Amino acid sequence: MSTTEDTRSLVVDYVEYQLSKKSLPWPGHAADDAAPPPSKVNQTMRVLGEEFEERYTQVSIDASCHQGSFRAGTHRNAFLFFF
Repeated sequence: MSTTEDTRSLVVDYVEYQLSKKSLPWPGHAADDAAPPPSKVNQTMRVLGEEFEERYTQVSIDASCHQGSFRAGTHRNAFLFFF
């Protein structure tokens, strides 16, 4: 499997995981009961994603409140601010 395929499978797993936590369907993908258990890498990425979300949600909310409005040409700078 190529690096791109590996990365894609990690992203797909994480998105499916986040959607399933909110009971939102992802058309064209297996239901939770049909999906295989997550691999060790996928489980680790889920845990790290949760930690990142917990740590930086408030920071992003605080920062975005001070960014003002998004206009053409400014959205990229606002996005880069968070990273």
